[in-house]
Amino acid sequence: MAATGEDLPEGGVRRLAAPTGTDERGDVDIAEHDFTGPTLVLIGNETHGLSTAWRQACDRMLRIPITGSASSLNAATAATVVFYEAARQRRTGAASGAEVGPTPSRR
Repeated sequence: MAATGEDLPEGGVRRLAAPTGTDERGDVDIAEHDFTGPTLVLIGNETHGLSTAWRQACDRMLRIPITGSASSLNAATAATVVFYEAARQRRTGAASGAEVGPTPSRR
C-alpha cells in the first residue's frame, strides 16, 4: 500500500468503497457508522496514527469508545474491533445509530 493517500481514486474514477479511518478523536463512534456497504477501513500505527495524507483521504474518522486510563488501542486490536462491528452489522443489517457516511459516486 502507498505511504500517502495520493493513490486513492477521485474525480471521474468510480469509487468502490468509502475510505474510513480510525482515531481516538474521531467524529463518530464505530457502532453508529454504517458498515453494511463497501468500506475501506484505514488503521494507523500505535504511535502516530494515520498520516495527514491518509486522514485527508478519509470520508469519515471513527472512534472506538474505551474507558479507563488508556486513550487508544494498538493497531491490531483496533482493527479487530472495527471488523467485528462491520461483521455484526452485516449479519443484522443495520448500525446502532445508523449514521451513514457519504455515498460513493457511481460513475
